[in-house]
Amino acid sequence: MAIRKSIGLIEVSVAIVILAIVTAGMLNIFSQGSSYIEKTHLKTSALNLGRQKIEELAGLALPLVGTTSESYGDIVDFPGFRQSWSVSEHIYPGQLREIIVTVFWANDNEQQSFTTLTANY
Repeated sequence: MAIRKSIGLIEVSVAIVILAIVTAGMLNIFSQGSSYIEKTHLKTSALNLGRQKIEELAGLALPLVGTTSESYGDIVDFPGFRQSWSVSEHIYPGQLREIIVTVFWANDNEQQSFTTLTANY
């Protein structure tokens, strides 16, 4: 009985199919990871924009009561984002105001809101 020392066409084909399945699975994992990274980047940008606007408004002696909104493209270096904010009297008129900032992205399909109080001393 002779020992077979060569690899047949069937064995090579099976190995290629298995390798293709494993590679396809790995590519799917990488594309999902890339998508997750992009979503996280957008949320982090929204968080930073909202924080900056809250700090800007809270830094005013007593921000004016009302609602303001920006359009896409109004924020320098962030054309895919827009903001709106409202300032309202809170508990003690003239002394305490509530600031709500909302950042929108993905054509308003995503948003993040931030709220703070500011006092006039």
